[in-house]
Amino acid sequence: MFQTVSSATVILPLLLLVAILLPLLLVTRLIRLNTSQIVALLAFIVYGFAVLDVTLFPMRVVPEALRRDSLIPSSINLTPFANIGEASFVLNIIMMIPLGFLLPCIAPKLASLRNVSIAGFLASASIEGMQLFTLLTFGNRRIVDVDDLIANTGGAMIGFAIWFALVGLAASVVPDTEHEQEHEQEQRRHASRPTW
Repeated sequence: MFQTVSSATVILPLLLLVAILLPLLLVTRLIRLNTSQIVALLAFIVYGFAVLDVTLFPMRVVPEALRRDSLIPSSINLTPFANIGEASFVLNIIMMIPLGFLLPCIAPKLASLRNVSIAGFLASASIEGMQLFTLLTFGNRRIVDVDDLIANTGGAMIGFAIWFALVGLAASVVPDTEHEQEHEQEQRRHASRPTW
C-alpha cells in the first residue's frame, strides 16, 4: 500500500559524488585545506549524511488518495517550546553539537558564536524545509517543528562552546613556541650587547 524510499537510494549516489569530487577539488587546489581541516571535513561529510539519514528517511510515499489535508496541520508545530520536555528536543540538541564543533575546525574564519549560530539555524531550517516538502509532496509523516529549529541552533552553539573551550585548553597546555622563540632571540640580543 505504501511505498518506502530507503536512505541508500538517495544518500549512496550523493556519497559517491562527494567521493569523486572532493579528491579532485583537493588535488587541483580549488580547495586549500591543511591535514587537520581535511580530517574535520571528512568527519563533517559523514556527519551530514548521518543527519540526512536520521531526519528524512525512511521516507514513506503515501498515495494521493490516502492523503488527508486534515493530517497536514497535525504534522506542523509552529508554537515555540511546545515540546521542550520531550526526548526529541534533547536529541535535536545533541544532533547539532558536531556541526558547531566541526565548522570552526574546517573554516577558522567562521569561528565565532554568531557564525556558528547562523549556520546551525540555516542547517536546521533546511532540514525542516525538506521535511515540509516531503510532507506536502509525498505525504511523508515527518513532523515540521519550530522546536527542532530552536534545539538544533542551541546544539550548534553548544558544539561551538565545546570547541572554544578545547582550543583555550590546548593553548594553555601547549606552549606557544613562536612566542618563546621570539623571547629567546630577544634574550640573546641583550646578552650579546657589550656592557661598559
